[in-house]
Amino acid sequence: MNSPTELEDCQNKTDPSLLQLIGIAADLLGIGETVQRIVPTDRIRVQRRHRRINRLRLELREHIDEARSSLVIVRTVLARRLKDRQPGDFSVFVPAEDRPLYEKGLDWLHISIRDLTRTAYRLEAASEPMPGEVERYYRISDRGQGLLEAVRTALDGLPESTEKLLAGIDQYLIRCSEILDLGDAEQDL
Repeated sequence: MNSPTELEDCQNKTDPSLLQLIGIAADLLGIGETVQRIVPTDRIRVQRRHRRINRLRLELREHIDEARSSLVIVRTVLARRLKDRQPGDFSVFVPAEDRPLYEKGLDWLHISIRDLTRTAYRLEAASEPMPGEVERYYRISDRGQGLLEAVRTALDGLPESTEKLLAGIDQYLIRCSEILDLGDAEQDL
């Protein structure tokens, strides 16, 4: 239990097997519809799932914003050095005074993409009864996992590959926002 969201999830959960047992017992006794009218377990379960999905979507948006902020920091540090680079140069010199900012930006970028990917996995699980939603969040988590590997390895490479990676991350974050906006538009219906 590392985050407040996980703590809230644990505090707000009821034992789903208890609800299932009530439903089975009611069906066996032939009073399933009566019990459903008195204690609408299906509606309660669906409402909880919808609240969880909405909370996770907000969390996903926060991670996208954090990743974009980190991306701006890294690009700003690199841009100052890339403009002074000669055409034959194969590396970028980051001065000592900019190095902590650059490294912190990369660290934040890595953490943000990791958290974004984890939240997308949780959204996949929460939206399992809705196949279209699962596919949408799968695309986010799958691409995010690949970018995590790239951030770990490629940022120590050539500036051209670094800029390509940063551009790829930027496109990924734009696509994540579009996917969430599409889901928001569908929810407004």
